[in-house]
Amino acid sequence: MINPQDHNQTLSGLPVQGMLVLKDNGDIQGVSHTAAEMLGFGKDEWRKRSMKDSLIKDSMEAFDAYLHNFKNNSDHISSHTSHFQVIGRDEKLLGLILEPMFVPDGDSVIIGHVLDNTTWENLEMELVRQKKGKEKVAEQLYKERELSDMKSRFVSTASHEFRTPLAGILSSLQLIKRYLETEPEEWESFRHREKVEGHLHKIEESVTNLTLIINDFLSLGKLEEDKVTCKYEVFDISNFLEETCEELKLLCKDGQEIEYTHFGDKGEVCLDSHILKNIVNNLISNAIKYSPEGAVVRLVSRVSDDEVRLEVQDEGIGIPGSEHKNVFRRFFRAANALNYQGTGLGLSIVRRYTDIMNGKITFQSQQNLGTTFCVTFPAKPISDTPVNSPVEADQIHT
Repeated sequence: MINPQDHNQTLSGLPVQGMLVLKDNGDIQGVSHTAAEMLGFGKDEWRKRSMKDSLIKDSMEAFDAYLHNFKNNSDHISSHTSHFQVIGRDEKLLGLILEPMFVPDGDSVIIGHVLDNTTWENLEMELVRQKKGKEKVAEQLYKERELSDMKSRFVSTASHEFRTPLAGILSSLQLIKRYLETEPEEWESFRHREKVEGHLHKIEESVTNLTLIINDFLSLGKLEEDKVTCKYEVFDISNFLEETCEELKLLCKDGQEIEYTHFGDKGEVCLDSHILKNIVNNLISNAIKYSPEGAVVRLVSRVSDDEVRLEVQDEGIGIPGSEHKNVFRRFFRAANALNYQGTGLGLSIVRRYTDIMNGKITFQSQQNLGTTFCVTFPAKPISDTPVNSPVEADQIHT
């Protein structure tokens, strides 16, 4: 049995002046001398009393609800205190704070703290202060979220607007190449031909890089708004990856190569091809970016009955071991990568896309010895989304 005489506590920084123990029906099971005196109980009179006898009328309904929740071992009542007002000696108004005490394999009880009027008023003032503080924090969080949403909308809108002129630049570049091809003899004899071709290649490479960066921002916006869902489809992954590698060769530095190898008799997979392309684009473009001229970037795919596995291996600068834990954080750039162009968003987006398709991503890396990323997906979709089901109209895959 709990003896309230043994308790010497403080509650919310305020001194507890009297204590008592209540049963689940509100009857008093034990009381300290101070509490008995404050409540005006004579000797042993408390044994015949219920706490309801001392409650002010306005607290009765809330007190009954408290007891009901306590009897049902409610999560709400088990983690909160409740405050009531009672009438003490000489009709003095007192404060009563109740806290549940659930005893495993035993009789659970309610601990009551009796406070004089001054202490009760101080506690009420503290509660009001805390409530105002919570409201202020909630308001600040709302404003911060609103600002974040505005930034996301701006980035998304700006990214869409950038894509149009970039497409125009790329289109004009392709037209220039075609014009030059119509006069091959004159073009071959042009003494600045190599310099012009070099500049055309730089323009094309820059447009492609900028497009990838914009796609990252668009992907991030869609991911944060939870607007990306899977559209599973059956396709041949070897053909898909060969085409993707061919497109990414535009990013290669002098002498760099992309080698693709497929293992396994099976080539068909059931995945979201748009999401998969985004994952592969990010991993291979990173491998190209952080590898020196003349390096080889290797892409390997393996399809079995259980899983689809992709590996991207480079010969680049690697990731320092002390920074491995931060690799998938948004905007993270390793210390040895700060001089390379990039936003630090790619791997974060790859991780999110991988999770959406119930996949896993791991990597191995040593500084100056290259990096290998491994992405695996279940052979069959673990999702309620049916194969070839419609996707939201405003969904953008990149």
